[in-house]
Amino acid sequence: MVDQSPKITVIVPVYKVEDYLERCLDSIIAQTYKNLEIIVVNDGSPDGCGEICDRYAKMDDRITVLHQENMGLSMARNNGMKLATGKYVAFVDSDDYIEKEMYESMLKVMLENNLRMVESSMNLSGEFFFEQDPNAFFIQTIDDALERAKYAGFNSAINKLYEYDLIKDIPFKKGKLYEDIIFNSEVWQKLDKIGFVPMGYYVNPQQGESIQRSGYSLKKVEGLWVIHEANQNFMAMASTEKAKETLRSNFMNALLFHFHSLLEVKHLDPDRKNLKKMRKLIKKYSRFKFTNIYLLLINILPLPLYELFFAVNLYRQKLFNQQ
Repeated sequence: MVDQSPKITVIVPVYKVEDYLERCLDSIIAQTYKNLEIIVVNDGSPDGCGEICDRYAKMDDRITVLHQENMGLSMARNNGMKLATGKYVAFVDSDDYIEKEMYESMLKVMLENNLRMVESSMNLSGEFFFEQDPNAFFIQTIDDALERAKYAGFNSAINKLYEYDLIKDIPFKKGKLYEDIIFNSEVWQKLDKIGFVPMGYYVNPQQGESIQRSGYSLKKVEGLWVIHEANQNFMAMASTEKAKETLRSNFMNALLFHFHSLLEVKHLDPDRKNLKKMRKLIKKYSRFKFTNIYLLLINILPLPLYELFFAVNLYRQKLFNQQ
């Protein structure tokens, strides 16, 4: 059994997740590690989430509820941090849930190896990314950990256990999408090793509206520049070519996704300022490694011609899907 004396503060921002909130809170309450402080931040949710939060607080005295006006995910987490009294801190999105052994397993690795941060793998709707061995864990250098950038959960705050003192002076950026990645890129600068548990203890069913999920928008375009800043932070930490190449490849995938997503809603970028900036970065990061026809054409065609190619190809795909 793990020493039950160190308190873990679990911060749960809540917004429009009435159908999933009970499942989330039940999974935290059921943790085999019992010394928890559960801070639930109702971020002005217009549905029945507030009542559910208050009901659970009456059922379990480890739960504290903070009701606030809608301020977004980052401020919900930051305000939760202001109330935290645990030696360690974890975050859970309120439309996800966690396996009951999660915090006991992660804290064991933390304490036995004198770590300040431990990460678990994720379960995305039944998809696992590593062999599921409950006894396995790894103590990784920063370079080794950076090689996991291509896997789900690398950029997230929700599948990690942090020492409170490690993150107390690193707030989540207000009003930013992809706040987790810039947060973690700043946290990692204070570390020389990281614990990794390959079990998919954090379950993301990829459903619900929540604070995190919505359609493509200008805010997501702005989020790409947050990803770029974080990627530069991570690149500055990398000392091996393998780690650097993983980061380059991972960022290229994000770039291409945002570039093509914005091409589908060009009215969001009428002067093509963001598209031109993305294209410049794509050309920089591809380094003449044209792994597919899209990369090749982005590099050699003027932007208006590539837009035409993409529009025709998209139309053909829609016709094919209708058949």
